[in-house]
Amino acid sequence: MKKILASYKQFLQRQKIQTALMMYFVVLLLASSMLFFFLTFRYTQKSMVNNSREYTTQLIHQVNNEIDTYMNHMKDISSMVFDSQDIQNFLFREPKWEEGEKERVLAQFGTIMDTRKDIRNIAVIGDDGRIALNKGTSLLNPYAALSEQGWYTQAKERGGAVVLSRPHIQNMVFGRYDWVITLSRGVVHDDTQRVGGVFLIDLNYRTISSLCGSVSLGSKGYIYVVDQKGNIIYHPKQQLFHSGLKQEELGVAAFLSEKSETSVIRGKGKERKLYTMSTSPNTGWTVIGVAYMSEFQKESRHLQRAYLMMAVLLLLLGISLSVFLSKSITRPIVRLDQAMKEVEKGHFKEAVVETEGQAEVRRLGESFNLMAEEIQNLMAENVKEQREKRKAEMRALQSQINPHFLYNTLDSIIWMAESGKHNGEVVEMTSALSRLFRQSIGNEEEMVTIGKEMDYVRTYLTIQGMRYRDKLTYTMEVEEEVAQETIVKLTLQPLVENAIYHGIKYIEGPGRISIRGYYQQEDIVLEVSDNGIGMEEERLRTLLSEAASSLQKTGLGVGNVQNRLKLYYGKDYGLSYVSQPGKGTTVYVRIPAGRGSREVTE
Repeated sequence: MKKILASYKQFLQRQKIQTALMMYFVVLLLASSMLFFFLTFRYTQKSMVNNSREYTTQLIHQVNNEIDTYMNHMKDISSMVFDSQDIQNFLFREPKWEEGEKERVLAQFGTIMDTRKDIRNIAVIGDDGRIALNKGTSLLNPYAALSEQGWYTQAKERGGAVVLSRPHIQNMVFGRYDWVITLSRGVVHDDTQRVGGVFLIDLNYRTISSLCGSVSLGSKGYIYVVDQKGNIIYHPKQQLFHSGLKQEELGVAAFLSEKSETSVIRGKGKERKLYTMSTSPNTGWTVIGVAYMSEFQKESRHLQRAYLMMAVLLLLLGISLSVFLSKSITRPIVRLDQAMKEVEKGHFKEAVVETEGQAEVRRLGESFNLMAEEIQNLMAENVKEQREKRKAEMRALQSQINPHFLYNTLDSIIWMAESGKHNGEVVEMTSALSRLFRQSIGNEEEMVTIGKEMDYVRTYLTIQGMRYRDKLTYTMEVEEEVAQETIVKLTLQPLVENAIYHGIKYIEGPGRISIRGYYQQEDIVLEVSDNGIGMEEERLRTLLSEAASSLQKTGLGVGNVQNRLKLYYGKDYGLSYVSQPGKGTTVYVRIPAGRGSREVTE
């Protein structure tokens, strides 16, 4: 954590004051918004779970109460018939019931079945085979082993207590197979207290299903009912259970009973479910509601989205306010910083700072204005001195080239004069030399047009052509607009001279020099190419650096030209070389277009 805070602090220290101040505000607002959203999220989650428990608990109690009411009513009906003397007489009178007793029993059965359509069968069955079934018109299924049925044996075991069976198929009536829940009671002899038969009412299973299915726990939720042993009494997918295609959390009721709780949440993700139970003391049945938490969470998600939107809006409002405050606080400092940048560029007139803000910032602005004014005065004096100094240096550098060129040219004249065969050419060469010096030395201007510079070179090549005769040819191609641009005087002639003396001079065949001038984006490029001996790569890497630092015999002209170009145009301009041994060399002169009269202050 300390490393993270240290890194964040270093990051802020690299930022502007306004940015750093704004980021402090944003971090504070973001932390507050996240805390707000976290607390509200936890609150809505907890509230959602509590509300879900309360809601499902109420529904489950409602279902349980409706089942209890229904079963109590069925018990009352059974008691009304069960306690009649006619049942006692029909089952226990010996050797046989009297005439009319069975008819009265069947009449009671018929009255009940006519008023209650949810009762499928009502009967009393004796151990000795006596039986009264429904209205007396239903035929007993001879293959139904009634005494072996669970509802029969349990009723016999529990005496007169009411027994509720699991859902089952009742086949006691011939040709009918009803899905029912049987309410049965053992019939006890009043005198001997012996259980001599069973009274039963078959309740239509659909009635229980409608009671449980009338309650909705969402689109996926449901209710199921289990007995004290955990057997399924009702489930909306009852058939799947009996076929073994579905399973249920049957141990939930036992788990909640052990924990003395009424609800529990189980599962993960979309299968996370809320189980809520309610056990009836009358039936012993437990109603369990299963609700999917994902459905309850839909409402909480809406609320959480509202909280999130509120947090985002507050964050945006806070960020806007922090931007406004940080700008207000740092505006004077930002203006001071901008003024300093103008001073760095040399724009002193635009660097005046309005003194505003706090007292410390105002004093800082006043001091800056005084400092900028002093620097401007010193710069003006320094510029004047440097201008004069640079002019003197330019003249000194230019003067170096005249003796060098004169020496080489006179050497050629002497050679031709000694031969005694070229007197006419000596006169022509001397005349050309005079004309060349008149053009260069007689003109005191430091800058000439490129066209005039090409005239110098053409005169020089005329002189050299007379010496080398057929061994030297040349071409010149300069764009018309390029010829009108200006360049430092005596730039190309030293390069042509080096091409002759250090390139073409050492080849056996005819030498060729090509001079071109053209625009390249915002610059002018002048090429001087020869087909001389070329240079090695290592020599190319050191040529300009050596020439710039010392005046060697092989690089006098190059060094002089490079120094003058960089002194006048700046470090981004000057000479560059491309050469291949045995194929020749090309030197490129790059100067800015349309800036011939610009003076460089670097």
